[in-house]
Amino acid sequence: MNCSSIQLNDLPNENLVLIFKNLNNINLLYSIIGVNKRFNEIAHDSMFTNCLTLFGYLTNGYIYPLPKLMLDRFCLQILPEIHHKINWLDLEPLTMKRILLSANYPNLTGLGIVNIEKQTALNLLMDETLVHVFKNQISSLVIETINQYDKSADLDTRLFTCIFDIFTNLKYLNFDPDFICHQQISFVISPPTMFSSTLLELDVKPKLPNLQCFSLYCLSEIHFYDEVISMLHRMSNLEELSLYLSVNCNDRFIDGNDLKQNIINYMLRLNLFHFDFRLKAKQGYCHIYSYPFTARSYENIANNFSGGLFTCVSKVTLFDEYPFEHEFFIRIAQSFPFMKFLTITNRKPQNDKQYRKLKNNNQDLLIINYPHLKYIHFKDTHDDYVEQFLLDTKTILPYDVNIYVDYKTLKRVTHNIRRNATQINCYKATYQCFDRIIRFPKYFKDYFHDIKLHIL
Repeated sequence: MNCSSIQLNDLPNENLVLIFKNLNNINLLYSIIGVNKRFNEIAHDSMFTNCLTLFGYLTNGYIYPLPKLMLDRFCLQILPEIHHKINWLDLEPLTMKRILLSANYPNLTGLGIVNIEKQTALNLLMDETLVHVFKNQISSLVIETINQYDKSADLDTRLFTCIFDIFTNLKYLNFDPDFICHQQISFVISPPTMFSSTLLELDVKPKLPNLQCFSLYCLSEIHFYDEVISMLHRMSNLEELSLYLSVNCNDRFIDGNDLKQNIINYMLRLNLFHFDFRLKAKQGYCHIYSYPFTARSYENIANNFSGGLFTCVSKVTLFDEYPFEHEFFIRIAQSFPFMKFLTITNRKPQNDKQYRKLKNNNQDLLIINYPHLKYIHFKDTHDDYVEQFLLDTKTILPYDVNIYVDYKTLKRVTHNIRRNATQINCYKATYQCFDRIIRFPKYFKDYFHDIKLHIL
């Protein structure tokens, strides 16, 4: 029997394209451009050159520059060769300037800048040699900043002002100062949705007639809602608008009529409006949102939560001054099927548990499954809620879930790390310990999947 070896160059173009489509575009271009004329023609196809992510990234969100040899070849050979085919570039700050100056990009309309400090972003945008060539071309801009605690109250304002002054044809802006630490970004499928948690002031004075899509996320409570409305009035041609705000509004009541009169009536081209408002007025709280709910977090859910289906939400916080019963957690699990982060704050013991003890009622409860849960934080929480999640007769936890709970509480609930009824769920979990523990019991390591100590 004769054996024959088939080399890559022996395959027809259709097969090569199918293979190459499953590879990372950057690695593909680095590997096949310059090999031969046939490979060059395939590599120049728009499916491989249209959108380029010129940095490395790991699954945990860590971002790093391209290796020097790879960067040199891209800047000296590959980018000058395919420059006219590039529509979108995703860059990181250490190599951004060299990449942008290595070629002309006549068809570049989208730019993503990731892993950058806000001051560095401002400096780069103000560099005339860097962006003046593209300022009339860029219609889509994504900026993803790294976590930092800048005390300058006007830095965000200066950065936004710079963006709007430079990019005169801007239609889509997505800006992310310091999103929650657990959020990871990925450019494997599409540019990410980003959030603003620390925005202090946003002053947009000129009109923005070309802006078609605008999103504003602010997790901190704001007192300048009227300024937000004034800013939106300068964006009269918006087609898509997303507002996710926590508003202190003692002097007004925001409802559907208010949104219609102050926002919708000013935007005749508006086709899509997503909103999530958490309103605080004196001692009262109110929550209004559009449906389907598109935000990734749902904060401060109490017992009056009516349920629903929130497939976009991955982060949930629960808070109430009245106890959460087992049926409440059933409603939470059904409403948030893709929940990954859960924080519980409740000091009150469960009434239903006490009632069952008094009546000696051992009727089986419906066991609740949380298939996607990755982090549970018991914050200022009664022991009953720790038991609610650790008892295998009440809850099924997934493997590799991380549990944040006070060590003394954990010892009480697990009967000094010896309780059989909590061992199954604990063995699936990593215990994240922030207490100063001199010594764990010798059997502790066999009770949990893993233990992580954090000495504060």
